[in-house]
Amino acid sequence: LIVFCKVKKLNFFAFADVGVFGLLIGQCVGRWGNFVNVEAYGGPTDLPWRMGIDAYVNGAWQYMEVHPTFFYESAWNLLGFLLLLVVVLRGKRKFDGQIMWGYFLWYGFGRGMIEGLRTDSLYLFNWTIGGQPIRVSQALSLVMVFVSLFMLYYNIKLHPHKPEELYVNIVAARNAAAAEVAAAPAAESPAQATPTEDAPAEAVSSETEAPSQEEPSGEAPTEDPS
Repeated sequence: LIVFCKVKKLNFFAFADVGVFGLLIGQCVGRWGNFVNVEAYGGPTDLPWRMGIDAYVNGAWQYMEVHPTFFYESAWNLLGFLLLLVVVLRGKRKFDGQIMWGYFLWYGFGRGMIEGLRTDSLYLFNWTIGGQPIRVSQALSLVMVFVSLFMLYYNIKLHPHKPEELYVNIVAARNAAAAEVAAAPAAESPAQATPTEDAPAEAVSSETEAPSQEEPSGEAPTEDPS
């Protein structure tokens, strides 16, 4: 994505703000593939929305009712999509990259919570915290949350941006300026034709004013005495 933006001369963070919505939709729909494949589910539960599966446990197939963690993440991503969409539609986007960092914050927090319910997590070596093994996804999610919080706080509170700094507003101003330049020759053409149209009127005016230059002196003519 970075290379694409470099080649096309696009602002990466502005482009990422748009791409995040497609990413959320893809994750929301894609998680249902886990349901089809009967994978990425959680531990046993008796909650009303539990999911029944046939799992191979202790060398035999057994029926189990487990957390539908794929559904949790799918619903979480859908809710994140709607919340970020509201931010954009209400004009709350303050800087390029805000939606991207908002996605990392939302997804990181949700994934970190949901990962704790899964039974197929990848663990980070043999490291533990409080006697519990560290899950790779939870560690990455924690990093995502803290980095996103810092970037949002920095760009909104510590280093606020002006609306005209948004890439979409920069492009709009650039297009408006180009439109004005293109319209300038068309606006000058009638102005250049005005003197030639007024020329006959000026000629008539000068002709009508010519006789008035010979004013009578007010003295009676004298006769030749001879």
